[in-house]
Amino acid sequence: MVGFNTGYFLPRFPSQSLNLFNLVPGAFALATPANYLSFQGQLTDQNGAPITTTKTLTLSIYDALSGGNLIYNETQLVTPDSRGIFYVQIGSAAGNGVPAGSQSWPLIFDLPYWLAVRVGVTGAYLSPRISITNSPYPLTRSSVPARSFTTGANPPCTDTTNGAAKNMGFGVTYTTSASTTGTIYIGLTFDLKSAAVSASDTSTWQLVYGTGSAPACNAAPSGTARGNSYLAQPGATVFLEMAQSVGATITGLSQSTAYWFDVQATDNSVNGWIYSKPALSVTDIVSSTNPSAATSFVSNANTCNDVTTVARMMGFGLLYTTGRSDQYSGDIYVTLTFQTNWPTNSIDTTKWQVAFGTGSAPACNAAGTGTPVGKQYTIADQTTNQLQEPQNTGFVLTGLTAATTYWFDVQATDSATNTWTYSKPQMAVVEEPILPGVPSNLYFTSDANSCGSASATGVMGLGPASGSVGVYYQTSSSSSGNIYGTFTFNLAMRLQRAL
Repeated sequence: MVGFNTGYFLPRFPSQSLNLFNLVPGAFALATPANYLSFQGQLTDQNGAPITTTKTLTLSIYDALSGGNLIYNETQLVTPDSRGIFYVQIGSAAGNGVPAGSQSWPLIFDLPYWLAVRVGVTGAYLSPRISITNSPYPLTRSSVPARSFTTGANPPCTDTTNGAAKNMGFGVTYTTSASTTGTIYIGLTFDLKSAAVSASDTSTWQLVYGTGSAPACNAAPSGTARGNSYLAQPGATVFLEMAQSVGATITGLSQSTAYWFDVQATDNSVNGWIYSKPALSVTDIVSSTNPSAATSFVSNANTCNDVTTVARMMGFGLLYTTGRSDQYSGDIYVTLTFQTNWPTNSIDTTKWQVAFGTGSAPACNAAGTGTPVGKQYTIADQTTNQLQEPQNTGFVLTGLTAATTYWFDVQATDSATNTWTYSKPQMAVVEEPILPGVPSNLYFTSDANSCGSASATGVMGLGPASGSVGVYYQTSSSSSGNIYGTFTFNLAMRLQRAL
């Protein structure tokens, strides 16, 4: 046991009393630190004889020595040993107290609290309440998440789906932390290349995950699907090759368990598409005596056929409600993914930019509204054929108002009145908890720098050393040295004519 206070309770019940107690404010000496307050005591009758039969204890936490507000409440059954000594872990029966109190478990231990104990569920509490003091280990145990990055070593997978879903055999895995809450935030990026056979060829993919042996290339569909499916179409009888990305939060995972991540693909013909180069980023939300990071994942089938040469909203209708002010910072990081479908009758462009706001979410083709985020990105249709491609971006927002619902959408502006279709939005959100004495570490930057390159070496010079784009992040003084980042940029090819 780590840290203790000792004292005595005077008898308060006709047949039983509690005395000789030990209070262990943070039981972090366990092999796997749990999010509990450990409490040890002794039950005796009025004659001082040990009570060894099972009793119900009510364990309540208040913000004052007397009176005050009920912060947390639970009941537990205890069976003392032959000496009447019992041991409980406060928080292990979270959610069964009546009334429940103003906070759910785990609490934020950034204010003085007192523990009140009674035998049974009614009647007076033993007096006085017990001050919850610190132990040699920090009571406000950090909720810093575990982070991982991995790339797949499997060879490229040329799919043979022809209308039937199959796994692409990425073989990227992540083993959850022993202290995971069961929630992870992931980003998956991979390369997709079409066959140069038909302009109408399509390949539809969707994120899936599971346990056990990772599926091989063109294996029968397996795993649990997450979020929407997305479609790529080349629009011409030439190769279309482009990176694909998707973000999601996944809940209900088991501790210390290996999970594989893959995509299921379905083509509309026998012409094979090539799936390759998977890269997986994971933020594992770990358990803590502070609130763990809040997560959200929303997706829908909303579809908007835009008719605009001025900024219009695409009606995504994605919502996130920030956490309460005593537990969450109002700082979030977000990954947004959606589908675009390009006009078939002209060489057009559409420009899109993330926007957010409060109140009613804007409808499809509503006038531009909300607060823009980051930069505007351009899609240029270079053929008169239909071309379809998903879009993905990540960003950070800070200082949002607590317990407030925000909508997220994109503003689109087209070069002509030809219709572009925006659809299948999905959004993964993580909100940072408040950690006493620890500043928020979320950061977002963007600039208008650009870089043109005719290099055949594969080096674009996007980093600060080239003097071009130059986006920076300075790690904090308390950094663990691990960061999770997303990087979005616009890519355009210049057409050159030989004379």
